[in-house]
Amino acid sequence: DRHTGGSLSLYAGDGVGGESSMGGSIVAIAGDSNSLTGGSILFRSGNSSSSSSGNITIETPSGALSGNVSISTGNATDGSSGIVGVTTGSALGGAGGNISVEVGSGD
Repeated sequence: DRHTGGSLSLYAGDGVGGESSMGGSIVAIAGDSNSLTGGSILFRSGNSSSSSSGNITIETPSGALSGNVSISTGNATDGSSGIVGVTTGSALGGAGGNISVEVGSGD
C-alpha cells in the first residue's frame, strides 16, 4: 500500500510580448533580527526508508545566454564572514559521494 506525500509547486509566469518581456521571479527571504541570528532558509529533499532520498537541483536552463548561479556569504562588519561548505554524505556498504566541478567549453 503506497501513498504519496503532498507536493508544492511554485511557478512564476512567462513574459510574453515584445523584446522587452521578462519572465516572473520567485524570491524567498528570511527575516532580519535586531539582536539575535536572522532567519534561515532550508531546502531539503525527502527521505526514503527503502530507496534513495530525493534530489535537489539548482540550474539555469540553456538559452541564447545562460543565467548565473551564485553562492556567496555576506560581508562581516564585526567578526568572521560565513563559510561556504560543500560536502557529501558518508556511506555504509558503499562508496562516499563525489564532488564534481566542471567548466563548459567555449570558443
